[in-house]
Amino acid sequence: MKNIKIKDKLIANVVFAIAVCGALAVVLVFFQVKSGVLDVEKENLKIIANLQSNEINSSFGDLSSSIEELSKRFLVVDIFENYSQEKSSNLVEMMKSCNSSNDFQELQLIDKSGNVIVSMNDGEFSSVNHSSKRYFIESIKGDPFVSFFEGSIFGTNGYYLSVPVENEDGINVGVLLAVIKRDVIANIVNKQKTFNDAHLMFVDSDGIVLASDLNERIYKSLGVIDDKSLSVIKEEGRFSNVEFLQYGIIQEVLPSIGNKTSVFDIYDEADKEREILVVSKLEGFQFYLIIEKEVDKYLNDIYKMIFYLIIFIIAPVIFAFILIYFLISNYLQPLSVLKAAAEEVMAGYYPKINIDTNDEFEELGLVFNEMSEKIKKDKQRVIDEVKKRTQSTEELNRHMVNRELKMRELKKEIKKLKNL
Repeated sequence: MKNIKIKDKLIANVVFAIAVCGALAVVLVFFQVKSGVLDVEKENLKIIANLQSNEINSSFGDLSSSIEELSKRFLVVDIFENYSQEKSSNLVEMMKSCNSSNDFQELQLIDKSGNVIVSMNDGEFSSVNHSSKRYFIESIKGDPFVSFFEGSIFGTNGYYLSVPVENEDGINVGVLLAVIKRDVIANIVNKQKTFNDAHLMFVDSDGIVLASDLNERIYKSLGVIDDKSLSVIKEEGRFSNVEFLQYGIIQEVLPSIGNKTSVFDIYDEADKEREILVVSKLEGFQFYLIIEKEVDKYLNDIYKMIFYLIIFIIAPVIFAFILIYFLISNYLQPLSVLKAAAEEVMAGYYPKINIDTNDEFEELGLVFNEMSEKIKKDKQRVIDEVKKRTQSTEELNRHMVNRELKMRELKKEIKKLKNL
């Protein structure tokens, strides 16, 4: 296995550590910013919803106030007890003058039996009996009432606003009914849409959408309506058929919202998207304004920021890699000098190295020089000792050889003597 250089290990580890820290920073920043942005946007949507519902409520309230004011006029009260054709004609003119802005489809005075005695449209709908209608029943008891009807009575969709008419003794003598055109409120609602990436829905207490910037949602309920409630809606003539959207959770909590503005973070099964819905109730009316916005709309800016953050992290990592490479290469250069010197020592050379780094490498260089010098001296001493011993051995060998030669000569002399 090929050895990995310390330099490469250090560079790899440092770069890896930087990359990991950068990645963790990106992840932490993303989730922190995401949470913070969503919280801020939810608060912003709540403020917008409150402002816009107040605007709609004000417009709705102005129409309601004008009808209540009309119901208190003497001519309106008096005609129930002292009816005459002349008074009826004068009252029709009064109604038409109250409708100068053309916001009302119809204005009617209804007696206690539910029969129309005066109609703004000159008796066009005078034959209609309202005694079974909820708006009449509630107002003849003394309570103002408003609800939306699909148009089964006057042939147009609108908001049926009824108020009781009381005489001087505070006794209900009849009901004043006003039919506010649907487009009047729809235009007010749609005017409130000040941003393109959100949707508005204006719904009643049953969760049925009465106005929206998305036409396909109009007259559909936020969620499924139970059969009993649906039957009542149809019997009252409010809606003949109701389809359902995928906001059942919002529909369920409408009665408990009250006058507070509520925020819901839901997953829309139909759109397959996470959405924020802000629900604000109109004060004094059983209507609700809903602002819907996809979470991804908020996150687009976060994604862009994270993208730039990643770029800003990658660039320093690359710069750090280059810088670390040169720094570590420079710091570890003494190792190359030590390695080359060690190889020379192995080859029988004993160089002196000069490392001027003012750190441990410089100390190691001094120790290496001392070691090299010591090895050189030790080697020389060994050589000298070997040489000395070699010389002694050679002298001994010569002495022994001379002795052997002399012994041989002596033996020859002794042998000659024996032969004499």
